Amino acid sequence: MQLYVAIFDANGVLLNPEPYKKYLMGKEQKLFRKNGIKLTSAQISTAWKSVSKGMGFGPGALLGVRLRFFEKLGIPKDILPEYEKIDREAFRHYGLMEPTERNVLRKIKTLGLYLTVLTDTVHTTTDKRLMLDSAGLGGMFDGIFVPNDTGHRKPDPEAYKAVLESFKAEPENAIFISHEKDEIDGAKLLGIKTISYRERIKSADYIAESFDDIFHIIKDLKRQQ
Repeated sequence: MQLYVAIFDANGVLLNPEPYKKYLMGKEQKLFRKNGIKLTSAQISTAWKSVSKGMGFGPGALLGVRLRFFEKLGIPKDILPEYEKIDREAFRHYGLMEPTERNVLRKIKTLGLYLTVLTDTVHTTTDKRLMLDSAGLGGMFDGIFVPNDTGHRKPDPEAYKAVLESFKAEPENAIFISHEKDEIDGAKLLGIKTISYRERIKSADYIAESFDDIFHIIKDLKRQQ
């Protein structure tokens, strides 16, 4: 087995989405109030989860979900451009899960691995790259894979296969890092080694409490080759 592709989940592993969510929620509520609509954060979150569940793929998918979101909450569609601008501005509020991430990712690269991101984001590859750049991870990744491009979401096997095929890799050539059990299990079904980050997911091959742990797990695997 030659390990040469590291596949990272984005939110909750590489990126801390909480500052983004907090900023976006505050700006959303302010925009809606300005237009005579008072909504609690719970109402907004519940409505978004409801309309985004089972979201399709392709360039128009996100717009369609946003329009349904507005309709569900009784928000006038003419403020959609302002809403989209707020969302884009919020990208810069993404943070890191750990301050040492960039340095550790560099060390993983020196072991001879491609670094990739496999995310279930509703946004485009360009948008996800902006989020990573804003968090200080610009230029670190050899591939970013989103559902709008792959046509699949984890734990669908085709989502992982999209990454493998891009690097002419077999499952045994890759390792997947996530904090979600269904995603870990989806990767394992294909034969991809898995690391559970900050969650003690029993089905994972390895448990990592930190990025340093991730590095040492991969380093040990490379030594065994």
